[in-house]
Amino acid sequence: MIRHLLFSAALLMLVATEARGQTSPATQLRTGHWLAVRGRLDATGTFVASKAELIDPRDNEVLIGTVTSVAASGDDASLLGMRLSIGERTLFEQLHRTRLEGARVEVEGHYRGPTKFSAREIAPRGAGRDRLIGRVDALETAEGTTRVRLMRWDVVLPAELLHDREVASFARTAEPPWLNVRAESRDVGDDDDEVLETIRISDTVSIGGQLEWKRVDERELDLDENDDEDRVDDAFSAQARIAWRPSGRFHAIGRVRHRVLFRDDDEDGDSRDDKTRLSEAYAYLSDLTPGFDLQVGRQDFDDDREWLYDQNLDAVRAIFAGSNMRFELSASTTLSDGSPRDEATDNFMAYFSHGDEDRSLAAYVVDRRDDRDDRDYPIHFGLRALGEWLPHSDVWLEYSVLRGYTGDIDLDSYGVDAGAVWRPEAIDPVYLSFGYARGTGDDDPNDDDDGAFRQTGLQDNNGKFGGVTSFRYYGELVDPELSNLEILTFGIGTRIGRRRSLDLVAHRYRQDEPAPFLLDTDLERNPDGVHRDLGWGFDLIYGDRSFESWDFEVVLGAFDPGDAFPDDADMAYVGKFQVRFKF
Repeated sequence: MIRHLLFSAALLMLVATEARGQTSPATQLRTGHWLAVRGRLDATGTFVASKAELIDPRDNEVLIGTVTSVAASGDDASLLGMRLSIGERTLFEQLHRTRLEGARVEVEGHYRGPTKFSAREIAPRGAGRDRLIGRVDALETAEGTTRVRLMRWDVVLPAELLHDREVASFARTAEPPWLNVRAESRDVGDDDDEVLETIRISDTVSIGGQLEWKRVDERELDLDENDDEDRVDDAFSAQARIAWRPSGRFHAIGRVRHRVLFRDDDEDGDSRDDKTRLSEAYAYLSDLTPGFDLQVGRQDFDDDREWLYDQNLDAVRAIFAGSNMRFELSASTTLSDGSPRDEATDNFMAYFSHGDEDRSLAAYVVDRRDDRDDRDYPIHFGLRALGEWLPHSDVWLEYSVLRGYTGDIDLDSYGVDAGAVWRPEAIDPVYLSFGYARGTGDDDPNDDDDGAFRQTGLQDNNGKFGGVTSFRYYGELVDPELSNLEILTFGIGTRIGRRRSLDLVAHRYRQDEPAPFLLDTDLERNPDGVHRDLGWGFDLIYGDRSFESWDFEVVLGAFDPGDAFPDDADMAYVGKFQVRFKF
C-alpha cells in the first residue's frame, strides 16, 4: 500500500553570470542571496548601507547596534527599531541581561517576522557602524540605486558589492517560513547530517558534503576484564547532498552516504565493512493551497529529542501549517537499506504541534504494522511539552501510551520522560540538568498481556542539554531503549565561550520489573532477573563548534554495575572521538 502511495505521489510532483574579483555591481544580487551590510538607520527607518558584502548562507541572522529600551520583565528589548524576544535559552556572552539598556551589542538569532526577532546569543560589541546579516527577500533597482529587503528593513545599497569569489558560487536559500502563513514548512535534520552547500552549479543547483571520522573504543562491556572482548571501531564516512531550488515553492534533495568501518575486535579479529546508501531523495512542494505542503520520497523523520524517530523513511508526508501550529500526516515504509523489520513494516503517523521553538505542546500517533507471520501492530499515542515552561529552564515532558498487539499478546503499557535544564543567573554560564524516565515492565510474562513499554523502534534518544553538541541522554555506554527501566539523570555543564561546551552527566538505572535481559543496549551482559538495581553510568561530553565548517566531539563514559550483576562484575568503559568537516 505504501509503495503504491509513493509511486502515485511522485507522478503528481513533477540547471549565471560570472564575475571574478572583489567587487561587482549590486545589480548582480538575486533574491535568496545573503548579505552583511554596515551603515545606519536614517530618520525614515531606511537602512543606508555604506558597505555591503555577499556571504554564504548562515543558520542565524545577526543584528549589531545599540539597545534603546528594555521591558520591565526583561523579556523584550528594542534594537534598530526591532523587538528582540529574550528567553531563558538566550545565551549572554560577557554581558548580564540586566545591563542591556544602552549597551552596544551583537545579537544572533532568528527573524520571525516584522514584529519579532528571537535572540539566541547576545554579546557586547565595540563602537562602530550598525550591521545587519540576513537573506535578501526582495530587491529592486531604479534610477541607478539598488534597494533590498533584509528582514524588516529597506536597505539602500552602495553601487558596488564586495565578495571573496565569483557571485555565481554563492548559494541562495529558499523563502523563510515567516514569509508564508504557515509557521514552518521546511525539512529539518540533525547536526549529524548538516552540510553547507558551498558548491554552486547554477542559480538553482548547489552541492554540499560532509567528511567524518569517528573512533569508538569499548572496554569490558561484558563486565569481565578477564575475558578479552574489547573492541575499537574506526568509521570513515563521506556524504554528498545536491539541492535543486528552481523556485521558492519547490525544491528537491538527493543525498548519498558512503561509510567504511574498520573494526579491531579481541574476539573476532580485524574486519572491514563498506556500505553506500541513498539516505535522501525527495521532492518538496509548498503551498499547494495556502498553508498546505507535500513532501514525497526518502526523507528524514527527526523530532527534537529523537525520542520518537530519527530515521530516513520512504514516505508521503502532508504538512498543514499556520500561525503557531503545524499538523503532519504521513504514510511511510523502508524500501531498501533497512532492517528486516523496517522493510516489512508500514508506518502511519500523525503529529500536531502548537507554539513556537521557545515553547510548544504536541500530540501524536505512531502506528506501525509488520504483517509477517507473527504480526506486530504497536500503536503509540502520546503527548509532549517542550521549551521554556519554567523560569530559567528548558523543560521536556514526554508521555506515551502503547497499545496494539504482537501475535496473540495484547500490548498495554506506558512510558514517561520528564526533566529540565536549569540556568540560574547566579552561576551563569553553568547550567544544571535533571531528569526521570520510566518505561513500564511486565509483571507477569505468562499471561496474555504485555505490560512492558517499548519505544517506536525509530528512535535514537539523542539530544542536547545546554551545550553545543547532542549526546545519548540515557547514557553513552549503556544506551538502552526505555523499556522496563527507570532512569534518574543528573548533570552539570557549562558553555566555554559561544561555541564550546562541557557536560558531566550521571545516570542511575533500575528495572521496573526484575527480568534477565535489557532491550537494545550496548552492554553485553544480562542482569540476573532477581534484583532491580542495574548500576550507575557516568558520561563526560565535550563539544566544539568554534569553526563554521568543523565539529569536534569527545566522550568518555563508564558504567558501574549494581546488584543485578555478580559481585565480581567489573566496570565498563567507552571512549569516543569524532571530527566532522562540512562544506
